[in-house]
Amino acid sequence: MRKTGFRLLILVIFFSGAALLLTPHFQSLRSEFSSRKEVEEIKSKKQNNREPEESTEREYIQLYEDMKAYNEKIFRDGQSGLTDAWNFQQPVFRLSDYDTSGDAVGYLSIEAMDLELPLYLGASDENLDKGAAVLGQTSMPIGGTNSNCVIAAHRGWKGIPMFRDIELLQPGDKVILTNLWETLEYQVVKCIVITPDDIDAVKIMEGEDMLTLITCHPYTYNFQRYVVYCSRNGQISAEELPREGVTYVSSQKEIEREQKWNFAGLTVLGGGCMLGIRRFILGKRKKKNS
Repeated sequence: MRKTGFRLLILVIFFSGAALLLTPHFQSLRSEFSSRKEVEEIKSKKQNNREPEESTEREYIQLYEDMKAYNEKIFRDGQSGLTDAWNFQQPVFRLSDYDTSGDAVGYLSIEAMDLELPLYLGASDENLDKGAAVLGQTSMPIGGTNSNCVIAAHRGWKGIPMFRDIELLQPGDKVILTNLWETLEYQVVKCIVITPDDIDAVKIMEGEDMLTLITCHPYTYNFQRYVVYCSRNGQISAEELPREGVTYVSSQKEIEREQKWNFAGLTVLGGGCMLGIRRFILGKRKKKNS
């Protein structure tokens, strides 16, 4: 009786541990499937639409022109509505107003991070749960002179890496932004860490076409912001960017350590399953022989 109770306790502990270990991986698979589906929809839309000037669909032309006008306006106004470096302002544009299907306005591809994420307008909790998002009062993701599209994402969320490995990016790495009309190529110029209230660090630089990635730092905390400046076709150098940021401690070793622990846990779980199956088979054989 005691032996049976002990075995039952071991099984409960084993399966509880397995549930804790595997749940994030199942969440990751589900979220990645949803994210991949959104990206594929954008790719399909892009194949069915030509460049903005040549598009025959009125809604897409109007959306593009409105985004272009918005970018020009916030530059003229000095981005007066930008209150912090993680602005959760609601999006100025709702794609549903333009009779476009889907919620994403494009997607990001970053080979150095092995990453492809759908891109949404407005850094609401809902959008950040699904992928990357354009911060309010920053440029829309269509490129152009006097623009800086600031894109935020979680430093890992529900098993999806998102911007978790952002520290892997180095000057010269490519960041590809694909919107509903075209594909824009940017190059990483500089990486710094700022305080959340440093709004000047994410403002438009006159005469430049930029894309800026931003996420929480350190990993699993949020009292700083990790910022990656990218320039269209590498048009500017790091020396031309005046920002130097604050002193910070890298999170990459902590991330790698976490990944090793996860791998070790999965290895132990797999070994436990194999051992359990082996003992079950041997037990069956012993009963059969007796």
